[in-house]
Amino acid sequence: MSQRIPLIVGVTGHRCLCEQDLPALRQQVRRVFVELHARYPQTPFVLLSPLAAGADRLVAKLVLELAADKNFQAEIQLVVPLPWPRDVCEALVHRTGEREEFDRLLDQAAQVIEIPLADGVNAEEISHNQKSRATQYQEVGRYISRHSQILIALWDGVCEPAGGTARVIQWQHQGVIAPFAASNKALDETECGPVYHITTPRDEPGANRFTVELKNLYPDERRNDKENEEYYHNMWSWFDRFNADISSTSKTFTTQVATSKSWVIPEDGQPKLYENHLGLLNLYASADAAALKYQTRNNRVLCGLFLLVGVAVICFELYTHLLTNTWGLLVAYIGLLMLGGVVYRVAHRQKCHDKFVDYRAIAEALRVQFFWRLAGLPHTVSDHYLRTMRSELDWIRQAVRSCQLITHAHSRAERQFAKEHQTQSFELIQKHWVQDQLNYFVKSAGKKQKTAHRWELAIKLLYSTATMLAVVMLFVHWKTHHMNHILAVLVFIAAAGTAMLNDFSEKSAFAVLARRYEWMRSLFTTANKRLVDFIESNNYDQAAELVQLLGEDALIENADWVIQSRDRQPEVPPPG
Repeated sequence: MSQRIPLIVGVTGHRCLCEQDLPALRQQVRRVFVELHARYPQTPFVLLSPLAAGADRLVAKLVLELAADKNFQAEIQLVVPLPWPRDVCEALVHRTGEREEFDRLLDQAAQVIEIPLADGVNAEEISHNQKSRATQYQEVGRYISRHSQILIALWDGVCEPAGGTARVIQWQHQGVIAPFAASNKALDETECGPVYHITTPRDEPGANRFTVELKNLYPDERRNDKENEEYYHNMWSWFDRFNADISSTSKTFTTQVATSKSWVIPEDGQPKLYENHLGLLNLYASADAAALKYQTRNNRVLCGLFLLVGVAVICFELYTHLLTNTWGLLVAYIGLLMLGGVVYRVAHRQKCHDKFVDYRAIAEALRVQFFWRLAGLPHTVSDHYLRTMRSELDWIRQAVRSCQLITHAHSRAERQFAKEHQTQSFELIQKHWVQDQLNYFVKSAGKKQKTAHRWELAIKLLYSTATMLAVVMLFVHWKTHHMNHILAVLVFIAAAGTAMLNDFSEKSAFAVLARRYEWMRSLFTTANKRLVDFIESNNYDQAAELVQLLGEDALIENADWVIQSRDRQPEVPPPG
C-alpha cells in the first residue's frame, strides 16, 4: 500500500450465520465498500477483523476478494487483531471455527496485532480459564471500536452479554478506553463513529427470521441523520483530498518529500531507524510537502489580492481626480476588482488556506508522533492534539490514528528495538528534533521580529505621510481656495495604503509568530539542556518523560496556531 492514509473499517457480528443468508450478507458488505470507494476514490481501506467464525471471516474473505479484483480499484488490506500474543496459547488463538481457514486468512493479512494481556490475566490461565479468554475477547472488541472509523455490524439488533456484538456497537457509539489510548478527561467529548448495521438473523433454534438489509446507525443524538451523514462525509472527504494531494508524482513534490524527510532525520541517519519508524517518517514528509505547496499558493493568493486591489485603487483615484477623460482607467479598476474576486473564489474553491493549515497540523502531529515512537513511548498524538477543537478538525486526529495503525505501532518487535537502541534513539531525538527545532526557532524568531518591525515602520511612515499630505492640502486649499487634485490623490493613496499594509500585516501575523517562536525557543532551550544531561547519565526513563512533555507542549502551541490561522482566511481587501 502506498503511503496514503486509509479509512479503518472494523467488523463485528454473530458467529452463527444462516447458510441461506450468506449471499445477501456478502452483497450488503460489498455494497458498503463499493459505495465508500465511489465517494472517496483516492482513499485506501483497512479492515480490522479478528477472524472469529461467522461475521469476522465472512467480511475478511470478501475484502481479500476485493483486493484481488481488478475491477475494484481501491487499495484494501486486512489487519488482524488477535485476542492474545500467539506464543501465549497457540492452540486457541484462532478463537472459533476451522483452524485451517483461520491460518489461510491470517497468512494473507497485511498486519497482525497481538493484543496484550489485560490486567489480572496471565498466560497460564488462557488455555483452561474461560473467564480469562472472555476478558481477552472483550479487549479485541474494545480495540476494534477504538480504532475503527467505520464499524460494519452483522447483527440481529438484540442486546447481548458483555463482549458481544451489541457491546462493541455501544463502544463505537459511546467511546471506549482501549489499549494504547489515553484516558479521557471529565470534559472531553468521546470520539465515536458510524455503524453500518446489516440486519443478520442468527442460525439458532427459535431465532427470528427477517430480511437482510443495510441501515446506518449514528452515535450523536444531537444531530439528525442528515446532519450526521454530512459530518462524516466532510471528515472522510478531507481524507480523500489529502490522499489526492500526497499522491502527486511531480518532480517538485517528490523532491520536497525527500527534503522534508532529511529535515527530520538526515539521509545518513535514516538507515538506523526501525522500518515502522520509516513508514511514519514518510507520512510526515508527504504531509509536510503538501503543506508547503499550499502555503506557497496561499501566500501568492494573499499577495495577489492586495496587489490587485491596490492597483485598482490607484486607477480609480487617477480617473476621478486627474485623468477624468481616460475611461480606460475605470475599465481597469472594474477589471482588477473582478479579477481579484475570481482569484479569491478559485482559491476558496481549492481550499488553499484550509489545506495549508490542516496539512501543517497533520505534519506537526506526525513529527511529534515519530519522535515519541522513537523514544519508545506508547502514547498516541490523537489523544493529546486539538482536544478542545471538535467537529471541524476531527479528521486530523482520525488521520493521525490511522497513521499509527498502518505503521504497526507498538508491536513487540518495535518495543524490543526501542529497548535495545535507547542510546542511539535518544541521541537522534536530541540532535535532530530538540536541537534542530531550537536552531529553527532561534533563527525564525529573529527573522519574524525584524519583519514585523519593518512592516510596523512602513505602516507608521505611510500614516505620517498621509497626515502630512493632508495638512499640505489644507494649506494649499486655504491659500488658493481650490482643492488640489494631485494632493487629493496622494492623500487617499497613502491613507488606503496604510490600511491595506496594516491588514496585510495582520493576515500574515508577523508579530504574533515572532512571539510564538520566541516562546518555543525558550521551551526547546530548556528541553535541550535537560535531555543532554539525561542522556549523559543514562537516565532514559526521565529522558522519555521529558520527550513526552515536550511533545505535548509542542502540540498545544501548534493547536493554538491552527485555531488562530483558521481565523485569518485570505479575503478580498476593501477597495479604499
